[in-house]
Amino acid sequence: MLAVGAFITVAFATGALDSGIGRLAYKLRSRSFLLIIGIMVVFAIAGTVEGFAEETLGFYALLVPLTLALGYDRMTAVGAIIAGAGIGVLCSTVNPFATGTASSAADVPIGDGIVLRLAMLVVLTIVTVAYMLWYARRVKNDPEKSWSGWQPGDRDVKADDHEPDSLTKRQILVRWLVGLTFAFMIFAIIPWATVIKGPDAKSFGWELDWYFPELTALFLLARVRYDRYVKFIAPLMGILFVLICVFLAVAAWLG
Repeated sequence: MLAVGAFITVAFATGALDSGIGRLAYKLRSRSFLLIIGIMVVFAIAGTVEGFAEETLGFYALLVPLTLALGYDRMTAVGAIIAGAGIGVLCSTVNPFATGTASSAADVPIGDGIVLRLAMLVVLTIVTVAYMLWYARRVKNDPEKSWSGWQPGDRDVKADDHEPDSLTKRQILVRWLVGLTFAFMIFAIIPWATVIKGPDAKSFGWELDWYFPELTALFLLARVRYDRYVKFIAPLMGILFVLICVFLAVAAWLG
């Protein structure tokens, strides 16, 4: 979490993500519903295939500014991410961490009941996407009906009526770096052999079987070197403060 947050924060410091979000908001200003549908469908697929849930953390920093620019509130971004991935995990068609473990313990093939799980996935995804589209349209038409409320400046972020300036070569490079890093993360954590052959299958030779320690190293190595190294430490401190608050809240709840 610390590494992902710092990576995204430093990427924002280059201006690449802000400019990219502005251009995407401009292109989707009249078809913003496509963004919500796309996010939820992709996350639902990732959730049902390999339990994609905690890994969505880094996407909040990308999607919240974008949804604000399109006239929605923060809850729209959070709901699309959590509900999309949550429906996928709930239906877990071939999720090795849920269905795979359970089928192995019950000594039945992971394919048993997969038709029902697929049907659940399709129906619940459609229902959830429809609900999120209804909520997003409701908030856009009447901002006072937002469930999350508005932070200072939230409603000042709007998609431009004119096309934003073109990205610089450096900003294009940073966007590719961010995109490829997240794509590689998804590839690295999916247990492909388990998904394809079943819970007892041995990993393929090209499979990485990465998890949080390796992902932390990935985001640390992929960070954008913006000016001096000290500018990477500042975002770390900001994320560290949030982590301390979460840790204290969990400790208080457990204690």
